[in-house]
Amino acid sequence: MIGNILKWQTMSKAFIFITSMGQVAILARLLELSDFGVVAIVMVVINISQILADLGMANYLVHRQKISDTLNSTVFWFCASSGILLFAFLCGITPFVSDMYDNAEIMSLLPLAALTFVPLSLSAQLQARYVCDFKLNQLAKYDMVSRFAGTVMTVSTAYFGSGAASIFYGSVFTSFVRCALIWFYADKSWYPKFTFSMEDARGAWKYGIYQIGSQLINQTILNLDTLLLGFYIDSNQLGAFNLAKQLTRKPSEFILPIARSVSLPLFASSQTDMAKMNSLARKAHTYVSAVLIFPYAIMCLLNEELISFVYGAGKMEVAYFMIPLALFWGFRSVGGALVGVLTQGLGKTKIDFYWNLFGLCIFSLMYAIIARFGAYQLAWASAILQLVLMNIVFLVFYKRIIQFKYPWYILPILTFTVISIVSIYAAHTLTSMFGSVVMNNNFIYLALVSLISISIYYIGCYITYNNSAPMPSPMKIFKRKNQIKKKAL
Repeated sequence: MIGNILKWQTMSKAFIFITSMGQVAILARLLELSDFGVVAIVMVVINISQILADLGMANYLVHRQKISDTLNSTVFWFCASSGILLFAFLCGITPFVSDMYDNAEIMSLLPLAALTFVPLSLSAQLQARYVCDFKLNQLAKYDMVSRFAGTVMTVSTAYFGSGAASIFYGSVFTSFVRCALIWFYADKSWYPKFTFSMEDARGAWKYGIYQIGSQLINQTILNLDTLLLGFYIDSNQLGAFNLAKQLTRKPSEFILPIARSVSLPLFASSQTDMAKMNSLARKAHTYVSAVLIFPYAIMCLLNEELISFVYGAGKMEVAYFMIPLALFWGFRSVGGALVGVLTQGLGKTKIDFYWNLFGLCIFSLMYAIIARFGAYQLAWASAILQLVLMNIVFLVFYKRIIQFKYPWYILPILTFTVISIVSIYAAHTLTSMFGSVVMNNNFIYLALVSLISISIYYIGCYITYNNSAPMPSPMKIFKRKNQIKKKAL
């Protein structure tokens, strides 16, 4: 069952990753950098507010496992009310945000973007029921269909001149399509009734308040750089910074949801068996580190080639921010990949809340000091600070909650980093032997380096970590390909 779930989750995230990359690549050629600058400001408000859409209560159903009709309905009405009220609140503060950044476009863009909270909150409780019943395959299919529909909407409206608004037309359409699919195919017994329990509400609120607080603070940290830079740099430079930030977030946005969606129900069901929990966490951390570190190494070492291919030669100023932002997201993603699911699965959301509160104080102080010096300096300061915090994360979460050992945490990170760097440099050396025809063609160069380095990297990972985190043998993969070819002949 887990293998099938993982397959569909991977397919879904791969599809979303490819479509989102394609969408950004097309929009980079249709929109101006200033458009992305305005979008960045609006998305700061949206990303922070999105956490409040269901008040963190939907995951309470996953934590409880046994769900009564009353609890089910109580969570739905809480989620639905919070989403609608949040939409109204954001519409109300739109003039203030527009005046604060002295940008009239925000007046129309922020209410449009806020509309996504309505379908999001209406489907949160039902989505939790899918997760409880391990029906993640269906959610993966809904994600693919809705994302494709949203991408078509975004590209179409951008092509016909909607500018920055096209991005939000697509996101709103995606949310409504996904909500409709979740409701239409849900088990009828999951539907809410006109019942409400204050006792269940208090239990859900007690669980959700720390989770919501943690996520709210976490999103504030992740978006505070854009929020402050908007006061010091122009829209073009903010747009370049935002495009680099979007690209460097892609690996974690693709990989972490897969790991978390599979890990959360497993950790929740193993919360009474600490030995099993420890074993699951060790394997999950090794797999996540192996998959995450390589793409961030690519972004650091081949940043100019990557930007030219994804955004076009006209957006090369984006490459200026790639290395520090890739390091920041790499440190953050690898170090904290399992923090959320561990605290939610074990009901330790209070620890996560106070940790994120500490992080907010540290990052706010650093951003307040560095932002005035520019986006580049801020990016490097963020990367250095996150490297320090990555090691503290181990002490606060892994060691304290599940008695994880430091070598289990740091050795996979260091090992896969070295293998990544060696693989990419070896691939570059081999590719350069093909001469200027390949080296001067950005697409062919990136394709060859990626293919060769991935092959070398996988072999290195298999040799070093196959015993603790089993992987398919490279020789078996090669033999299977030969067998397929023979059958075809």
